[in-house]
Amino acid sequence: MLKKTISFLTCIILMLTYVASIARANETKYLYDIKGQLAEMASSEGTIEYQYDEQGNLLRKNKTNNLLVNSSFKQITKADDVADTWTKWPAPNASNEFAIVKTPKNVQKISGSGIKNWDYVGIYQETAVLPNRSINVNARINVEKLQNARVYLYVDYMTAEGKYTMAPSTIAEYNYPTNGGYITLAGSGTVPSNAAYARVYAMIRSVGDGGSGTIYVDSMRLWYGEENLLNNNELDGKSDVADTWMKWLAPNASNEFAIVKTPKNVQKISGSGIKNWDYIGIYQETA
Repeated sequence: MLKKTISFLTCIILMLTYVASIARANETKYLYDIKGQLAEMASSEGTIEYQYDEQGNLLRKNKTNNLLVNSSFKQITKADDVADTWTKWPAPNASNEFAIVKTPKNVQKISGSGIKNWDYVGIYQETAVLPNRSINVNARINVEKLQNARVYLYVDYMTAEGKYTMAPSTIAEYNYPTNGGYITLAGSGTVPSNAAYARVYAMIRSVGDGGSGTIYVDSMRLWYGEENLLNNNELDGKSDVADTWMKWLAPNASNEFAIVKTPKNVQKISGSGIKNWDYIGIYQETA
């Protein structure tokens, strides 16, 4: 009888663990703007972004495969040093600085000095994920300075109970200043079979005592599928060139750039009077 009771209790525990995993995988997160309007809704399948006019009327809903909420640091309603849905991680016993910088769109500043070997300063976000899926992470980062330190994108995988899965993290690293420009830092991996959610970091990690650095993070993405080193390949944007992309003008010529919705975004590139071997186009730098 005792053996049957123990077996029964074991089954109940396993069922509760399974239900907890499902609950975490099916978790939906909501992000509201400063007006109290729903700005984003995210699950383990992707994110829906909501756009409104000045009167608060819903204009459109955009579905993306990005698992991160407020990935471009647009919404700031709770603090002025870190964007909503993101959490700062200060390096212990070091000088840490976090700030939202408008240039003109929001970018997340992360800075630290006096960081001990292998400690780090950064931001992170937790999001539900589906096990056994190929997964990718990337970010647009301006590396202002580094000394005895490297920039990392880091994805740790956690169980439904909040424990590390002990599976390899998904990692990308970079260790050079970008001289005022942005690069796309990217990594890829596989979600472990026992993972229920991921913790995604952008960080400066010291590789020697007294490490320091300053970075600006423009946007971050986490998505399932094949690896793509480019950021914003969907060409989302509100100006004449998609966000994270740069235009290259043909000198002494007529140049035109535009985002055209048909209904998905396409990038228009047009030029006339272009001299021999000159060119017009768009580009993006990636690590």
